[in-house]
Amino acid sequence: MRSVLNLRPRAARQSSSQEEAVEPAPFNDTNTVTLSLDLMGESEEEALLLVLFNDQVILETKWEDGVSLNPDVLQLDLSQPEDLCLATDTPVILILRTIVASKTPKKYEPMLHPDNKAGANIDILPIVLGQSELTINVPLVFIKTGKDTGLSLNATVKSEPAIQHDNVLVTLTMLSAHCMPTVKEGTAYLSALALDDLVDPAAVKFGMSQTPSDEDPINKLVWPNASALGHGAKTGYDFPDDDIFMESNLKCSDNCNNVHWKSVKRLLIDKEALRSRLETHFVIEIAAIPRTGKMELRGRYTGLVDAAVLLQPDQYGVTTSTRLIFYMEENKLPNVGSLLEVRTPQSGKASARSKHSKAETKEGFVYDEQGHSAFITMRFDLSEPLVENPNFNSLFEPLDIVIADDDESKLKEELQLEPSPEDPTIDVRRIRKECGALAVHRELSELASRGPMTMNQSIKRTAANRLLSRVRTMVKQFSPEECANIEWQETVTAHHAASRQAVTASFRPQPPRIRQSLNGASDAAMAGKKEIAQYYIERNVKLAPNQPRPILAKAIHCLELRHDTEARDLLMQAVKAHPKNRYLLWAFAAQEFNKDEDAAQKATAALTIAVKGDYSDGPTISIAWAALHTVHHYLKNEHAAFVAVREMRKAFELPINWKGFLKKWEESSGIKEVFYMPSSLEVDDPFVLAAAFFLSLRGYALAESLLQCYEQGCSVRGSRLGLELNLGPNIYYVRAASLLLRRHHDEALNMVNSGTLRFGPCAILSQIRLACLFAMNGWDEECETALIEAEKAGAECAALLMQAALAGMRSEPAVALQRAARAHKMASNAYTALTVGRVYSKLGERGLAERWAAAAVQLEPLLADGWAFLAGLALYRRDADKARAMLHTAKQAGEISPDLKEKIKTMISIVDARTLSHSLAKELCLCEWCGQEE
Repeated sequence: MRSVLNLRPRAARQSSSQEEAVEPAPFNDTNTVTLSLDLMGESEEEALLLVLFNDQVILETKWEDGVSLNPDVLQLDLSQPEDLCLATDTPVILILRTIVASKTPKKYEPMLHPDNKAGANIDILPIVLGQSELTINVPLVFIKTGKDTGLSLNATVKSEPAIQHDNVLVTLTMLSAHCMPTVKEGTAYLSALALDDLVDPAAVKFGMSQTPSDEDPINKLVWPNASALGHGAKTGYDFPDDDIFMESNLKCSDNCNNVHWKSVKRLLIDKEALRSRLETHFVIEIAAIPRTGKMELRGRYTGLVDAAVLLQPDQYGVTTSTRLIFYMEENKLPNVGSLLEVRTPQSGKASARSKHSKAETKEGFVYDEQGHSAFITMRFDLSEPLVENPNFNSLFEPLDIVIADDDESKLKEELQLEPSPEDPTIDVRRIRKECGALAVHRELSELASRGPMTMNQSIKRTAANRLLSRVRTMVKQFSPEECANIEWQETVTAHHAASRQAVTASFRPQPPRIRQSLNGASDAAMAGKKEIAQYYIERNVKLAPNQPRPILAKAIHCLELRHDTEARDLLMQAVKAHPKNRYLLWAFAAQEFNKDEDAAQKATAALTIAVKGDYSDGPTISIAWAALHTVHHYLKNEHAAFVAVREMRKAFELPINWKGFLKKWEESSGIKEVFYMPSSLEVDDPFVLAAAFFLSLRGYALAESLLQCYEQGCSVRGSRLGLELNLGPNIYYVRAASLLLRRHHDEALNMVNSGTLRFGPCAILSQIRLACLFAMNGWDEECETALIEAEKAGAECAALLMQAALAGMRSEPAVALQRAARAHKMASNAYTALTVGRVYSKLGERGLAERWAAAAVQLEPLLADGWAFLAGLALYRRDADKARAMLHTAKQAGEISPDLKEKIKTMISIVDARTLSHSLAKELCLCEWCGQEE
């Protein structure tokens, strides 16, 4: 066994030019690293085991099963910076070499020897990171095939004492180059990156490119300083599968000339220096040379690598890319020089340059024969982020909201608050202060009015006795405090007297508490009853001025009316009252992101807060990240935009229940769309879904920006899954709906026609086209034709079916009944029920008509048309008293539709002429509704 123990693997320890031996320098063993090996397995033929470190053979011995080897100390002093860097990036190389008798031995480099059979390597990085001992089983693999030889070693690496340092571990991985110009066969590529101001020397070299094949793909990263060892140079790290930060004009294709390195370099760098250096780009050089034979430069390129994504909070790594340009001597860095030691040919430029336009060649960019831009991809990994993730509560500071440090509540998506308890306890201090009369009166009133039961004397007596016994028990808790016994007795007597008086005066039950209407406004909007919708919105805000649901509904209503300033004030008020409500944060950000700089900062903060929460909710989180990416993209924050879109893709890989998400939104907010049906969209891209949802929040500008990101390919650019952009009719549908909601009917119809010309007729475009036609001219023959086409395509819209039923109940009542029934099945409410009743009346089924109309007015008491329709049915039966009562109620409820007015006027004239006296007819006339005398 031959062991080289005193050979220091440092440049400072080079041998002298003189022939005499040089004594080794004294070794500082303050942080020594020891290595021991246990051989396992019987070799089929005689073989040597070579152990190398830093290109030096530190052990050479014959392979024997069960032998334990101790190469003693690895000549490393980890207290020295150069040795620490060496241990970080240099593995221990193991080579199994077949012993072959040779008459004329020839000298080879250890890793280039033709008799090398198998190899492996030991990564001692855990020792550098502070671990005192590392034990690992290392299998030997065949150099050419990578298959297991059946031989292995148990390796133990120790460091005494354990090393400690404050530097950050940076792992650089040179991955690949794409769309390179065609060169001669047998060409390999060298690459190097300039880390000037960080390490010395500044050039970090990645060695020669690999040649993967279908039979032998490169699925592991390799050590560049051991690349000659084939599969024995592979690390334990898989090829990084991550999204790539790349420019919009770069595209990778398997048909192009692609080159792979997949070699890894590791360095220890000062954290502050790295943070400062990442603000500027790194220079990279690529050189094409023959893989074997005489050195010949076949091409040389350079580029600027942008890794500033690592300056974003909580980033551990990024895969980045850069376009290549032709290398020129005058563009060398002054303090670095050339990174690769190759000679530049006199001819200068490659022939691929001449095949493109002057504008392209003037920029100096490299293109392949297909016109694709050549670019490289590489990866940066950190052991710890350079910028820590900010505290969650600190994210509210740009919104001028202060969250207590002990507030650990999470984001909410519910828009309703818990109702206040109906039976608050009576505080002793209140009874002391006011003798308890008011509090007792209030409590007894609530006890007396609780429940729908009839209030009889026994229940009242029971409630009174409950309250009296309760008050007497509480009175006993009073202590005399600083007063005489007689004064205390007088106080107690006064309390009892007040209680008895309150009991006697509290038998009248209170009216039931008025509650918010959940769907009254949206149902009225579907039927076109704007006054009723406005009434419910205002009433809900009055009943619950501090709850987020009515405020959001009113803000969205203001946005529909283009009262943007009022809507902004409402949203800001709601966000400050409920800062952890995701819907409010989204709605607020959608109105603020494209205003001034301060508003954009607030919108970014709101969207940053909104991405927090349950990361298993695919649609919610993907929409949140898509919105944040779009705002960063709009503000030209490209690095933050990349982080957001990368997270968006991860969230979109989860199950996406789009209809379930919309259902939760409708149930929580009470807001339902009328002619715009977001649930009909296909789930194919997160940007389209996000645009559809923000359109429901009436964030028109943000929805358009989301669609622009979709068109520009932000969802697929650099995707690790190799996604391709496939534009569909969804984008035309959302844009047409946005125009329709803003009452730009002509532009919306043109948008629909453009989508139909491009993609052909489909359900969603047919439905929105019908909505545009109805909004422009009301229901006419063109709408009827469009409805038939939409139904054939499979489109469904309850509001349009209801309008079609109302328009067709005179000419085709049977068809109208089917349409009304379908509308009621899709959206059951008072208005669809009344439509069914009116169609039944046309068919002569007045009993069914009255039942449906009665159900309608029970669901919606403000439905004036329902009361007027019931009055018409009463007139038909000549029930004057009921007709008078129904008409009086209709007058109180609101405005009656013109067609019902005319119908009732006609019926009154008939009833007046045939059966009723003139005075009774005068009482039933519709002067107050029609504005004219009978």
